[in-house]
Amino acid sequence: MHSKKKFVTLAECTQYVAKIGLSVSEMVVGSCFFESITMCADTVKGRRCEEMWPWEFVVFMCRITYEHYRTTSYHNESMYLKMDRLLPTWLAPIDILPTFSYKEEFNYDKKKARKQMLKAGMDISEHSSDEDSSSSDNVDQGTQ
Repeated sequence: MHSKKKFVTLAECTQYVAKIGLSVSEMVVGSCFFESITMCADTVKGRRCEEMWPWEFVVFMCRITYEHYRTTSYHNESMYLKMDRLLPTWLAPIDILPTFSYKEEFNYDKKKARKQMLKAGMDISEHSSDEDSSSSDNVDQGTQ
């Protein structure tokens, strides 16, 4: 796209989503495209229903991001975190980096890390209790 371009088309959106590698089908991209366009007042005179304004593209990005995460463990996360996580992916094809990020982790990742830490703690405590019992066995054997 260039700076003088006023609209984004369905074909461009489909190609863009495919290029950034999101797990969203072409049919869903088409559905999100048309759901993102605000009401078309006159469909006879122009191609308005086939063209998306830049601000409508932001809505499209949100809808596609939602669809991307819909079948994952992150489905219940806040939308702002999903967008924050995918924004670098959305901007990569046009060589732009985000200027702001919330730098927050998904709650799912926090819970998963907490479970892994607890499990690792259990493994360590089980291992250390085994060592303690074996060292006490050695002490008992030494006194007999």
